[in-house]
Amino acid sequence: MSDNVTNYKVRQREFYNQNLWLQELEPFEDSLTMIKTLQLKGPHKVSLSYLCLVLIEEGKIYVERRVADNNRAEEFRRHAAAADFYSREKIETVLGGIELNGGIIETIDFSSQVNPKRKRSLSYVVTSLWTADKIIENGKPITRSRLSTYTRYASSYEMLQKIPSLKDLENTSNPIETIRTARELKKNEKMKGLSIEYIVSGLWVAKKITDQNRKVLSEKKIETFIRLSGAADYYDRHREIQTDETFEDPIEIIDFLRGRRRDDVSLSYLVTALWTAGKITKNDKPIDIRGLKRYCILASASDFFDNDKVLQSAGFFNSPKEAIDYLRKNMSGEVSITYLVGSLWTARKIPLDSLREFQLMAGAAEYGIKKSIELAEEIERAKSKLTIQPTHSSYSYHLAKKMDRTTLRHLNDDSKSISLTYLRLILKYAMSIHSDETHST
Repeated sequence: MSDNVTNYKVRQREFYNQNLWLQELEPFEDSLTMIKTLQLKGPHKVSLSYLCLVLIEEGKIYVERRVADNNRAEEFRRHAAAADFYSREKIETVLGGIELNGGIIETIDFSSQVNPKRKRSLSYVVTSLWTADKIIENGKPITRSRLSTYTRYASSYEMLQKIPSLKDLENTSNPIETIRTARELKKNEKMKGLSIEYIVSGLWVAKKITDQNRKVLSEKKIETFIRLSGAADYYDRHREIQTDETFEDPIEIIDFLRGRRRDDVSLSYLVTALWTAGKITKNDKPIDIRGLKRYCILASASDFFDNDKVLQSAGFFNSPKEAIDYLRKNMSGEVSITYLVGSLWTARKIPLDSLREFQLMAGAAEYGIKKSIELAEEIERAKSKLTIQPTHSSYSYHLAKKMDRTTLRHLNDDSKSISLTYLRLILKYAMSIHSDETHST
C-alpha cells in the first residue's frame, strides 16, 4: 500500500472519530437508505461519496448482516457519487418538480438532455435520478434491481451513438430484420465484441424498432426481440449448429440439432437459435413468430419424450383414439394430451403426415375431459330436441347443431365460443368412448 493511500485512510479514520453522528449510525444494507440518511444529517462539507467511503472503511456497509465485499461496497460508493452528481448539476431544478414515469426510453432521453457534454455516462445519470426517487413505475420509485435494467439499456444506447450512421438506419419491425441489422453493426470497429442482444437493446432506445405503424414497441414487446437476440448470439458462438442448409420439416430440424447439441441447452432454444439465422423457412422465406412457437413446442415435446420412459415404451399408433387412450391410461394428466401427441410424433410413433389430425382429436378429447359437466348438461338438453336416433349416421352433426355453443368456451380464451366443427370432434371422441364402454359391458 502506497504512502498516499495510507495517509488517505488515516484522514478518513480521523474524520470518523471527529464526527459522533457517524459513529452512531447503524450499518446499512441498502444504498438508497444510506444516501437518504446521510442527506438528512447534512449539509456536509464533504461529499456523500466520501462519507460512504468512510462508512465502508469502518465496516458499516452490510449485505445480509455481514460486512459487504468489495464489489457491493463499490456499488454503494457509485450510488453515493451519483447522488452527489444529481445535487451538483442541479438536476432537480431542470426537472422542475416532475417525476419520470414514462418508462425506460423517456428516462434515457431526459438523461441525455441534462448531460449534453457527456460529463458522465448515461447509466450514471440514470442512477443519479434513481437516488432522488425520480424514476417512477406503478406509482412507486423503481427498485435497485429494476435500476439495473434501466442502466443496461442506457449503456447499450450510448455505445450505439458512437456510430455516425445510426440516424440513417431504417426502422425494423421484424425480429429477423432487427437481428440482421445488429449483425451488420457488429462489423463496425467500434461494435466489435458486443453481443447482438446488447446492440438490439440500443436500437430500441434509439427508436429504431417499431411496429407496422412506426410506433416504438413497448418494453413488454421488445423483451421478445431481446430474448431472440440472445439466441442469435448463441448461434454465432456455437459452430456445431451453424449450417448452410435451410429446413422446413420440424423433425429434420430436431434430428439435426439433437446430433449437434454439446451442452445442457433445450432443443426449443436451439430451434430458436437456428431460426434467428434464417435457417427455418417456408416457401423459401423465414417462418414467422407464430410458426417458430409451434416448432419450439414440438422441440420441447421431443425433449420431454427423451426423458419419459412411459412414452418411450409406447408402440406405434395408427389412429388418434389409440394414442389418446394410451396417454389417458398411462400418463399422469399433468401434461396436456396435445403436447404428448407431439412428443409421440417427434419420435415417429404416429404417422408423420397425421400430426394435425391427431392433435385436433387430442385437443377435443382434452376439452371433453375438462368440460365434462358443462358438456353433459348441454348434450342432455339438445337430445330432447332431436327426432333421430343415436344410431343415425349424422347423429353427432345434428346433436352439435342443437347444442348452445355460447355456453361452451375455449379452454385458453373464455371470451370465445368453440366452433361447430370442433364441437363435432368433441362429440365424436365422447361417443367413441361411450361405444367402447357399451361393448365392454
